[in-house]
Amino acid sequence: MTTEPITPAAKPVVISTEKARGGVTGHKVRYVLAISLLLAVVAMIAVYAGVPGGLQDGPTTIPGPR
Repeated sequence: MTTEPITPAAKPVVISTEKARGGVTGHKVRYVLAISLLLAVVAMIAVYAGVPGGLQDGPTTIPGPR
């Protein structure tokens, strides 16, 4: 069994925040996400309100021959 000599730790490489993230921050992304979420909720409410009779009443299957 061979052992390697212990060497002192190398200096850490310091890089910028942008480079570490792999992209840039900002660009109003949070506003796009917030507006998209709001529009999705409004669309779901509109679809729910547009369903005739609201929720389904009665059986969910068609009775077949017995």
